[in-house]
Amino acid sequence: DFNLPERFDMEYASADGTKERPIMVHRAIFGSLERFFGVLLESTAGDFPFWLAPVQLRLLPVSDDFKPYCDGVIARARR
Repeated sequence: DFNLPERFDMEYASADGTKERPIMVHRAIFGSLERFFGVLLESTAGDFPFWLAPVQLRLLPVSDDFKPYCDGVIARARR
C-alpha cells in the first residue's frame, strides 16, 4: 500500500544512512465480495436496492374486499 506510509509519515534509515519511505505489505482479511456487501449494508442501512432485497413485494390490503385483487397481483408476480 503506497498511501499509508505517507499518511503516517513513516520512514526508516537505509543501509547507507538515508531516510527511505517504506512500502506496507498487508493482507486483506475479507475478500472483495465481503467488502462489497459490508459497504452496501453500511451505506443503505439494510434498506437494500430492489434487485437485492430479500422481500421484493409486500401487499397490505386496506380491507378484506381487496384481498382477491392482492392475491392476483401476488400470483402474477410469482410467474
